[in-house]
Amino acid sequence: MADYIKPVIFRLGNQQFGVDINLVQSIEREINIVRVPNAMKYISGIVNLRGEVIPAFSLRKKFGTDDNVGVIGEDSTVIVNIPGVVKLALEVDEVLEIGDIDAQSIVQMPALAKTVDTEYLDRVANVNGQLVILLDVEKLLTQSEAENVKKFTEDMIMTEVLLMSDTKFERNAGILMPVSSLPSPYGIGTFGKDAYDFVTFVKECNHKYWQVLPLGPTTYGDSPYQSYSAFAGNPYFVDLDMLIEAGFLLKSEVISRDWGDGIVPVNVSEDDAVNGRFGTYRDGNIGDERYVSYEKIYNNRFDILRIAYNRFKAACAESKKTLAKGLPLYKQFDNFVKDNADWLEDYALFMALKSHFNNVSWGEWETDIKFRKPEAMSRYEEQLSDDIGYWKFIQFEFYLQWNALKQYANSNGIEIIGDIPIYMGYDSVDVWANQGEFQLDENLTPIKVAGVPPDAFSDAGQKWGNPLYDYDKMEANGFSWWRKRMAASAKLYDVIRIDHFIGIVKYYTIPADMPDARQGEYRQGPGQKLLDVINESIGDKKIIAEDLGVEVPEVAKILKENGYPGMKVLEFAFGGFIRTERLFTIQL
Repeated sequence: MADYIKPVIFRLGNQQFGVDINLVQSIEREINIVRVPNAMKYISGIVNLRGEVIPAFSLRKKFGTDDNVGVIGEDSTVIVNIPGVVKLALEVDEVLEIGDIDAQSIVQMPALAKTVDTEYLDRVANVNGQLVILLDVEKLLTQSEAENVKKFTEDMIMTEVLLMSDTKFERNAGILMPVSSLPSPYGIGTFGKDAYDFVTFVKECNHKYWQVLPLGPTTYGDSPYQSYSAFAGNPYFVDLDMLIEAGFLLKSEVISRDWGDGIVPVNVSEDDAVNGRFGTYRDGNIGDERYVSYEKIYNNRFDILRIAYNRFKAACAESKKTLAKGLPLYKQFDNFVKDNADWLEDYALFMALKSHFNNVSWGEWETDIKFRKPEAMSRYEEQLSDDIGYWKFIQFEFYLQWNALKQYANSNGIEIIGDIPIYMGYDSVDVWANQGEFQLDENLTPIKVAGVPPDAFSDAGQKWGNPLYDYDKMEANGFSWWRKRMAASAKLYDVIRIDHFIGIVKYYTIPADMPDARQGEYRQGPGQKLLDVINESIGDKKIIAEDLGVEVPEVAKILKENGYPGMKVLEFAFGGFIRTERLFTIQL
């Protein structure tokens, strides 16, 4: 007999127990138990430990101490192996230590405490003045119980496989790279050469997916999750070199601008610009070479795009006079405008009005156009016709370049995962053009706004400020806006990630006049009614549900029913949310 044994010592209630460390596979913290209704005796659910399905075994039920809750400690899980029988995840309160117990201090369990039903209570040891019961884990289950657990485990594994097969996904890898983060000489990433090079890089890595952040238009200070439109693309991403190649811009015009880094070429001719022969000066107010002024990028980009638009108009006029081969330029543009009229007409007018009113929120516009009075709409459409054409041109170029890039990616076996925010910003064409489908008062001011409640990361919660949907009115309208939005997203992307998916099942509503999110409450969302419309609208495209944050059983259920995969953040991926259960796994 060895001079000492080395057990993993854990606590259950006020009693300490030990298991031979040679049987311990691992000790885990914060593991997620999926409860299984009507499971066999002592089995409370399953644990998915890095792809392995393991039954969760309740020692409280086995010992008959269900009500003895005890004090929850900091440790969570121990995985132990009991050879030749089955693996179990034992639920415990707290893992205390890995001990060294002198064999001479170990005695057999008293005969009165050890019966046919408690043969697993093997021996007793005194460790630092504490009584530790050493378990013979091979005797936790009878032979018939072990066989039943094996079958249960096999059934659960098959269930996991079937759940995965219900999705449209095969296991694969990809890279998240926002378009804005790609290299660019113009201060921010575009759909140009570096984007094509990145697709090649993804392919060479044997990856299948490129995930991008929302592509909607913003100002230079806004999040991509606070976009002006659910349908339009961000002018930032229109590649200027492609406009040079198309003949709408000169190289000298483009490089002579300050693209946010304070470096500006001096007196550059077109020939020098094309051949790279020019000097530069640096803005003395910018001391850090890593600094980027997004305000300068924003303003200079729209100035240069205006030049491109004027040349584009001239080229369209010329193409009407000639018998050009293929589809004339003006006809391509006209077709684009016609095909996207459902959203483009309102968007172009909205952006022209934004410029006309010095970029203030539409809620501050003149009353007649704020409320979309027909006479005001007609008046401004005529007055701002050239500006409206300019904003349509930008979208024409955005979609022309994006579709070419996406086609290149798809031809190389790369699929695009696109991110769509669940909510729209108040200052967006979608709220302005669909006022009746948002929770607004008689002055078109938000009544309730979106956010999330207080949690471990924020005592005050998060008040995002997005106006909430009036789901009842949307449903009465057949979820028309959502139908159009998802159909448009299905054209943009191969896979659609819905941010804050919980908002479809239940949403957090905060009074707009409250300073933070603490006074909010959850309300029931449309759930499957809206998802039926989404599924119908996207055809064979795939959905990823961003289900991070609070764990909601209704969300888990609806994901399984629709075959949507959820998400994990690596830091928390293998443990899930903090539970009151403490586990270790053993192989029986």
